[in-house]
Amino acid sequence: MSSPYKDLAGTPHLRALLGWSIVGRLHMAGISIAITFLAVEWTDSYLIAGLIVGAVTLGQGVSGPLRGKAADRGSAPRLLLVSGTLHTTGLLVLAGLPSAWWPIAPVIGLVTGLFMPPVGQIVRAVCTRVVERDKHNAVFAIEAIVQEMAFLIGPTLIAVAVGFSGGRAGLLLSAAMVATGVLGFALTVHRSGHGTPTAESIKVSQEAKTSILRNRGVVPLLTVATVMLGAFTITDIAIISWARERGTPELIAVMVTVWGIGSLIGGLAAGAFKGEPSLARRAGLFTSGMIAVALVLPPLLDPSPWLLAGLLVVTGLAIAPAIATANTWLGDLVPEGRLAEAFGWQATATTAAGALASPLAGYLLDSSGPAAAVAVSGALAVLGTLLAIRAGRVRNVALSEQTRRVGVGNDA
Repeated sequence: MSSPYKDLAGTPHLRALLGWSIVGRLHMAGISIAITFLAVEWTDSYLIAGLIVGAVTLGQGVSGPLRGKAADRGSAPRLLLVSGTLHTTGLLVLAGLPSAWWPIAPVIGLVTGLFMPPVGQIVRAVCTRVVERDKHNAVFAIEAIVQEMAFLIGPTLIAVAVGFSGGRAGLLLSAAMVATGVLGFALTVHRSGHGTPTAESIKVSQEAKTSILRNRGVVPLLTVATVMLGAFTITDIAIISWARERGTPELIAVMVTVWGIGSLIGGLAAGAFKGEPSLARRAGLFTSGMIAVALVLPPLLDPSPWLLAGLLVVTGLAIAPAIATANTWLGDLVPEGRLAEAFGWQATATTAAGALASPLAGYLLDSSGPAAAVAVSGALAVLGTLLAIRAGRVRNVALSEQTRRVGVGNDA
């Protein structure tokens, strides 16, 4: 089982790239925690906090494809340094903003989000370039695990800073994470020799006359990612609500952690197997877990923490493998000169999913309780599984067309 990972061990700079990409992404999932606490300290309003967080999210989503195009056409290290500097500056400005000036915070948040460093996009594009096709499943399984680790560690550290010293301290820590992680990642990309695309890749990107969304198979894959991320977000919020309503808020961290542990285990296992992975099967496992979780939550049942934790571990087994498969397939369908752009659209799709799912989760929890919210997650996951089946068929047709075009070119 370990042979795919052994094969990757000899890839130059790969471990450093993946390792620094963890540090470069530590802040991403935790910024909203710091901003929320600081905005509530300013205004005592969660609505205003939501507006500021929403502005940051909007900036991230709008600029995803643009950051990707910039990485495809120029120096990735330079892009990382410029965006990292501006993003860090935005966080520091928010941290130093006097409470009376809170009305301009959404504008600052929007600009700060526009310059979110594209660490995830760049590391995925580089992995696609430097690793042979038959090892993509393994490398993207590791990359999905790396993302899970960043999203587990970063928010925890920021939440601790917020708990001890308030939202301002959380934002200062976030800024320090960006400055350190993005600089380290940029230097590693430069040293790897993959910081600047080839002349042929730049030409492909610059001469593209249509959106990457016109490539066969890209939109179905992005739709699967959007639907499944929406299901994940709603369930995450429902688990938080369950823990708070039963008077055990300390279980929030426990449940989030065991869910992440399940994902880490699943990612390691999935990447160790050779062969073509099935996105539909992995989405189906996630769907089954969502349905099982919905059936044990209030008002239907009052589950023990042990039962819920067990179900979350099993459900989590499919998360990293599904992410890895989606990334592998997206890399297959996109030409070399447009990889970062495609992963930028993926970032936009998942960002939009989170932004839309959060208010829906709030409405369902207020009106019907956790079971109904997770039931909707299950329904979304069923839709995602069906879309994954469709995406697999479209991808197979697209790859067949690519193979025929290459064959014709070689004959000529």
